[in-house]
Amino acid sequence: MELTEEADADKISDSFKDEGNVPVPPAPKRQKSIMSSFEEIYAFSASGNKALKINSALNYMICKDNQPFTIVENEGFRNLIKVIAPHYKLPSKTTLTRWVDDKYAPLSTVFKEKLSNIENLTLSTDM
Repeated sequence: MELTEEADADKISDSFKDEGNVPVPPAPKRQKSIMSSFEEIYAFSASGNKALKINSALNYMICKDNQPFTIVENEGFRNLIKVIAPHYKLPSKTTLTRWVDDKYAPLSTVFKEKLSNIENLTLSTDM
């Protein structure tokens, strides 16, 4: 049994009538609003939340993985950061040095206090 195009269209429109008037959500926006764009730029500015997290992670990576401060001058690393966080401004090697020095002072105090409470300590080295 073949139906004509008109009959098919009537059948389709009747099926929508049975379901009731269901509102159709608006199409998703393809472009960011001006406000969200500026919020993203602020988040990656020197005092923004995302920038502070990236700074802390970069500081941790340099200390944990024994990386040189000059890593921020390497072309590959700069490209990686540009892809991951295009609005983030990489610090200089001098700034990284200062950050590590700033972290060292309070952490060394904590370790000195912990070590001062120990009565016996055994150290072994492998040469």
